Amino acid sequence: DSTLGTVQTQLQRANELAIKANSGILSTTDRAAIAEELAAIVDDLGKLADTKDPRGHALFSKDAAAIPIGDGVDVVVNSKLEAVFGDTIADLGTFVAQLRDPTADVAASSATAITKIGAAISNVAAQQGSVGARAARVELFEGAAKDTAVVVEAQRSAVEDADLTTTIADLQKTMTILQATQASFSKLSQLSLYDYLR
Repeated sequence: DSTLGTVQTQLQRANELAIKANSGILSTTDRAAIAEELAAIVDDLGKLADTKDPRGHALFSKDAAAIPIGDGVDVVVNSKLEAVFGDTIADLGTFVAQLRDPTADVAASSATAITKIGAAISNVAAQQGSVGARAARVELFEGAAKDTAVVVEAQRSAVEDADLTTTIADLQKTMTILQATQASFSKLSQLSLYDYLR
C-alpha cells in the first residue's frame, strides 16, 4: 500500500508537469526542466515497479501470488504489474523525448500525456482499493484466529489447571455408578418373563 501511495504521488506530480507543459508559454529552458523532472519520475517509477516484498518476491509481477490465510482461503499478496503500471512508464518516456525535441508539438503531446496519466492515476487508485480490501480480509481472519486461540487456551487451561484430587474423586464416583448400573443390567438380563410377572 505504501509503495502504491508513492507511485500515486509520482504520477500526480507527472500530471502537474504535463498540465504545466500544456500551458503553451514554455521557453526552451522550461521544457528542458520539465523533461528532466519527468525523466527522474520515469526512473523512480521503474525502480518502484521492481520493488520486492520482505520475502524477496516482486510486489508487482506478471502473475498474482496467493498465500493461504485460513482453511481453504487464500489472499493475493501482490499486484499485477500491468494493472498498476500498464504502459505508463513508456508513455512518460515518450513524453520526455517530445519535450526534449524542439520541433515537437508540446501542446498535443502534453494533452495526450494528461489523458494517459489520468488513466494511470485511476488504475493505481483501484489497486489501492484492492489492497485495502485484501488487508481487511486478512484482519478478519486474524481476528477469528485470535478468538479461536483464546477459546483453545481456556480449554487447555481448564484441563491443565484442574484440581487433581477433585478430578480423581469425580472419576471414582462415576466409576462406582457405572459398576452399579452394569450389575443391575446383568441381573435384569438373567430374569425370565415369569420372574418379571411375579
